[in-house]
Amino acid sequence: MQSKELQVYNDVVVFDEGQVKRTESRSFTAGSCSDVWKVDYNGSPVAIKVYRGLPYVDGVKEQFWNLLMKEVTVWSKLSHANVVPLIGVTNDFGHLPGLVLPMYKNSNLNKYLSTHPHANRVQLLLDVAHGLHYLHTFKTPVYHGELKASNIMIDDDGRALIGDIGQATLTTEMVFTRANCCGSCRWCAPELMIPEPDFDIYRDKSDVYSFAMLMLETFTGMLPFSYIRPDAKVIFDVIKGIRPKRPTVAEAPQLTDELWKLMTDCWDHDQLKRPSAGEVFCRLYAIHRREQVYEIQPIHIPAARL
Repeated sequence: MQSKELQVYNDVVVFDEGQVKRTESRSFTAGSCSDVWKVDYNGSPVAIKVYRGLPYVDGVKEQFWNLLMKEVTVWSKLSHANVVPLIGVTNDFGHLPGLVLPMYKNSNLNKYLSTHPHANRVQLLLDVAHGLHYLHTFKTPVYHGELKASNIMIDDDGRALIGDIGQATLTTEMVFTRANCCGSCRWCAPELMIPEPDFDIYRDKSDVYSFAMLMLETFTGMLPFSYIRPDAKVIFDVIKGIRPKRPTVAEAPQLTDELWKLMTDCWDHDQLKRPSAGEVFCRLYAIHRREQVYEIQPIHIPAARL
């Protein structure tokens, strides 16, 4: 039987019902706002991230679809070794639309580190910084908004890729049924928690703050502020300028003084004092190069951006 021709909307491939087929009876990963299913497309495994949690109210699905298409139209134009490529979207896999994405056997950074405890964490963070610099310097800059280990995928070669591009906007602008849906306060910069009137927010620097928390997560295998249980207390401390305690050597054996200094620079309370993603990459590259030769060549950062 000849497969149906794929539809394309604003350069985004839209899969119709039957073009992707379930291969398992249940999702293999569940988040607070979505489920991820393993499906088959033309004999190859792909993943579909299906959203859930919006009320069954007239117009809501259409509103979500329009917002989703706006965000993925940007994602579809991105092409970088450290950014997860978007295969397409589907509107026929559940109540809400879903994203069609590559299937990564290594899953996300959290799960990868749990099965590869001796992985070189600096190299993985270099990958992320490289991808983040690409996003921030794209012709129309792209800001992630939810940078954390669960959104970093690991490919078959052990390379880290940034996923969920633009998805923070979706979960911010749409009212999901769970109050804590997709809450990321442990990675969130203070200027985003309580925006002040007439206060400029440099969203690239907010991503760099989140990158610092991702660094901590990568070196310890624990959530930022893991010793604080209530999220409300984390928010209160972050707004006051309190940052996570430095882990012990036993908790983070690969965390050196130089890496800790980079981390504290990235989560500086003053967003203008934080380095750019390109500067973060260069500092990580210098650290890594002293340990071993790294595959990626240094990126050029124009003097005006330093």
